[in-house]
Amino acid sequence: MILSNEEKERLETLDQYLLSGAFDERQFDHLVQLAARIFAIPNCYISTIGATAQICRAHTGEFHFEEIARQDSFCNWTIIDESDDILVVEDACEDSRFAQNMLVKGFPFVRFYAGAALISPSGHRIGALCLVDDKPHRLNEEERATLRCLASFVIEHIELMRLGHAARIDTLTQLANRTMLLSAIRKSFDDKVRATAMIIDLDGFKEINDTLGHNAGDFVLQAVGKRLRAFDGQDRVIARLGGDEFVLFIANSADPLASKRLAGDLIAAIQEPIDVDGQIVHICASVGIASTATLDSDEMQVLGNADLALYQAKATGRGCARIFTADLRHRALERGNINLELQEAWETRSFELYYQPQVSLRDGSWVGAEALIRWNYPHRGVVLPSAFLPVLEASHLAAPVGEWIIRAACRQAASWQELASGRFRMGVNLFGAQFRNRDLAAIVAKALDDHGLPSPALELEITENIILRREQSTMEQLEDLRAMGVGIAFDDFGTGYASLAMLKDYPVSRLKIDRSFIRTITSNRKDQVIVEAITSLAKGIGLEVIAEGIEHAEQAEIMRGYHCHEAQGYFFGRPMKAADFERQWQQSRERASLPILVGRAG
Repeated sequence: MILSNEEKERLETLDQYLLSGAFDERQFDHLVQLAARIFAIPNCYISTIGATAQICRAHTGEFHFEEIARQDSFCNWTIIDESDDILVVEDACEDSRFAQNMLVKGFPFVRFYAGAALISPSGHRIGALCLVDDKPHRLNEEERATLRCLASFVIEHIELMRLGHAARIDTLTQLANRTMLLSAIRKSFDDKVRATAMIIDLDGFKEINDTLGHNAGDFVLQAVGKRLRAFDGQDRVIARLGGDEFVLFIANSADPLASKRLAGDLIAAIQEPIDVDGQIVHICASVGIASTATLDSDEMQVLGNADLALYQAKATGRGCARIFTADLRHRALERGNINLELQEAWETRSFELYYQPQVSLRDGSWVGAEALIRWNYPHRGVVLPSAFLPVLEASHLAAPVGEWIIRAACRQAASWQELASGRFRMGVNLFGAQFRNRDLAAIVAKALDDHGLPSPALELEITENIILRREQSTMEQLEDLRAMGVGIAFDDFGTGYASLAMLKDYPVSRLKIDRSFIRTITSNRKDQVIVEAITSLAKGIGLEVIAEGIEHAEQAEIMRGYHCHEAQGYFFGRPMKAADFERQWQQSRERASLPILVGRAG
């Protein structure tokens, strides 16, 4: 049967209501009973019209058919005839459309029918609220209006059910979403029952997206979702957490051995080949299992524990399942299990650069930016550096990620050089690992050359842990960079053991005064003296100074009084994406005629 586009849309709308469970509400039984009393008609129905049949969703009275072929359905005429939303057949025996209908000639010998169409907000007629009798009747205008009003109540209710369902369902797979999953976990705590959460992560899914495209990836996710539904049951919620991660949550179950067996069944089901437009795809899964062994935790801790077990499973190899133990968390914290996530972030290009403006305290103009790495963690948002940089710096990824930062920052700086008429500086933080291969100067030179960026437009920032090593190879590479014209800034100066005397041996061109001094500079006299001394001594040995952590006008005014001519901090602008940086930069130019400390820029 070939369906028109309009009919396809109508059936899709009906399916949305059916999937939401909108017609499962028992209150519709009360509504049809009320309608029967109001109209003094013994039989009342709420029916929907599918592709081939009318299905009864609620009824009262002796005349009851669960399903009627669409060609025999009176309600179907409310779908066909769109000239009115009410269809009234006063005597079917006298109406040529229905006189030969099997329901008229045989049981239940229908004579009277009145149906009000159930019309969705999108204008699709999905069914009807019907009155039926074996005696002829008439319906006056007031009664028609009442029937129409009752039908509107039905549609309003099922629409609310659909919207509520949509808020709890993943649109791609039609499984529960994160909101519904968390609600189920919370309920298990409220009910004080033991439960198990199993996080299922697809192995090799990225390769499918990369080689076959995102449409194929979506098809695979839908296929996996269908397979997981086979494991649905009482006290179970199957959800898509996001991306290629799914969760099977089981209330009233905390048997680790049974969970491990079930995980094996899940993996086996997912491993079955998937036909994607004639292309056979093989995919596997890893599973992390955690139970609510204690009732003093919460839903996020349960998922977090399952997450730790999942990463342990993935570290073991594809197609593995692991159960969370307290020792696993302890070892993960010690070992920095975040390494696995960072590796995945690097492979999936989940790192991004944000930029914080550096501002002249003389005239308020934006003279540069510091490039700051951010991690776009799937399903959890942007992760700040403090949460992962220590682990990243100690990992094998430090050097390649550091090189990527240099190249990306140079590319962006070259673009902004044109906007700033060649007077713009980009600051980039270095990892200690970038000095180990002794090729840092060559990497920087290539990045500058590839993007046509003048060397003075790049400033590399080093921290105390690099300075204190006093390694000859580090010194030589810094000297090579300075000889190229690249700036070298000492970051977070004043918080550790490095002194100005030590810095005189290093080719440093700028000091960045740590925010810890700036934070209390308006109230702490000792910090004022220290900052003023640092600024004065730095100037004396030919170093430029920039103050970090400026959060309000008074701090900026004090630093300007100490002849510190540049600053950065939330007062001027938070770290932001490149597009936002450009927009706020333009706004700062438009305010250039205003005094520097009038209002907060950005």
